[in-house]
Amino acid sequence: VSHCTPETSAWSPNGERVVTMDEAGEVFIWDPETGEELLELSGHTAWVDSAIWSPDGQLIATSSDDNTSRIWDATTGQELRSYVGDGGEAYARWSPQGDRVLLIYSMNDLLVVWDASNGEEIVNFRGHENKVLWADWSADGSRIVSGGQDGKALIWDSATGEVLYEFAGHAKDVNFVRWSPTNDQIVTASDDGTAKIWSLAAQMTALEIPGDPGGAWALDWSPSDKCVARNYMDGSVHIFDAVTGKELAVTEAQTGRNTAIVNVEFSPTGDRIMTAAIGGLAIVYDANTGEKRTQVGQEITWGFNDADWSPNGTEFATGSWDGSVQIWNAETGDLRLTFNEHRATVSWLLWSPDGQRIASTSEGQAIIWKSSTGDVLASLYPEDFEFDLGQPSWSPDGTRLALYSADGKITIWDAATGQPLNTLPASGAAIALVSWFPEQDRILTSDWGGNIKIWDIAKGTEVASFSFPNSLAGLLSHDGRQFVVGVWPDGPMVIVDVWQNLDELIELAKECCVFRELTPEERQQFGLPPAKQ
Repeated sequence: VSHCTPETSAWSPNGERVVTMDEAGEVFIWDPETGEELLELSGHTAWVDSAIWSPDGQLIATSSDDNTSRIWDATTGQELRSYVGDGGEAYARWSPQGDRVLLIYSMNDLLVVWDASNGEEIVNFRGHENKVLWADWSADGSRIVSGGQDGKALIWDSATGEVLYEFAGHAKDVNFVRWSPTNDQIVTASDDGTAKIWSLAAQMTALEIPGDPGGAWALDWSPSDKCVARNYMDGSVHIFDAVTGKELAVTEAQTGRNTAIVNVEFSPTGDRIMTAAIGGLAIVYDANTGEKRTQVGQEITWGFNDADWSPNGTEFATGSWDGSVQIWNAETGDLRLTFNEHRATVSWLLWSPDGQRIASTSEGQAIIWKSSTGDVLASLYPEDFEFDLGQPSWSPDGTRLALYSADGKITIWDAATGQPLNTLPASGAAIALVSWFPEQDRILTSDWGGNIKIWDIAKGTEVASFSFPNSLAGLLSHDGRQFVVGVWPDGPMVIVDVWQNLDELIELAKECCVFRELTPEERQQFGLPPAKQ
């Protein structure tokens, strides 16, 4: 090492390079295999606080005590953008889409969102009463959660800087905040020795779990909804009674990068728990005792980003940072198959209901493939498609797949041919969840703007819509007769009935003793034809 002692380092997304920075303002890119210095990023004149790779590994964002933040070409070392800040140490965080950089000025209680393409400030916001200690982007990049010395966690609109939620309840500094995988909860960790899981819908603590001040970011419900599993910073998983909070089982701690667990998931039968970590290990535990049953992944170089059980629970699939998907025997840990058709990190993967196929997504790419052989059955988007994709949603019979894309569309695909069948204009806020009705003729969508919509798939039209203030997600019941939505600021969970057909609506009217003609507006609301003149 030819420069001052590195303060910290970061691996590139593909694991082929390492960036280090130090107190002298020097930033270097290295080959981790040979130790060869590949590039020097010259420009900072004081302590470099952070150097972060963009999600695609093409850029590096640095922030320094010289009052500047800079974006560099990671291939040539050329400085592309610079931003002059408010002073003091700063830490950078790329948005998941790689189009913006969040700058955290801890000493000044300041968060700045910076446009990575032109170097312009998009928005800045202050809200904590003291130092801001940590911040994290939501998966769709629309919101930011921050924690501070005031014992609070705040959720911001990343475009406007408006405070959407405030969570207060810790007695000391909130030094870690993280979104849950579904983005409907956050976890906070504090110097008061507690970690709290918060419900965004009710803006209240759903369950408080004392102990690990490092926090958790991987959670799952058991199929019975009686237990909750969460990770700890030492790589262990703790299983709790979802009502009482009593700890039921604990798994063993891990070491190195395998302490960073990205996925915790109960098996379909609820008797096992599977974890996946960025260090490359996936482990199956007994959910009742916490004992290890199977460990896999020693061959995986870049670690895992997502995982899913097969419907029968005999296998599980893991998606990796290097773009590969692996299928493992859940009992023996044997690697049965590796799928290598993705060009980038695997974002989501989901088994079909019959277990014969897997749908997996990466940046701009969605593939349906045969789980027994790895043969590609369908590639759903053209090669030049550049928009992020949401989590896939299989129809109950497995014949179709619904996918939201960030260009504002929900596309219904024929899962056998890979051809688009319908496109729904999901303009506005990003879609959080897509649910199929049992009859498979309609879907229900919920977005981050508080809109719940029911769509006629064949017609591609909106059948009904409901608006709630700051609703986070709406989830359809299994029988399709109700959906539940969380509402803020009043806090309650609202359950709404869904009429299946005209006959049901008429029966409801009879029960309610509505003996009058409906107004034209009411007839339109309930999907009835105009009254005969």
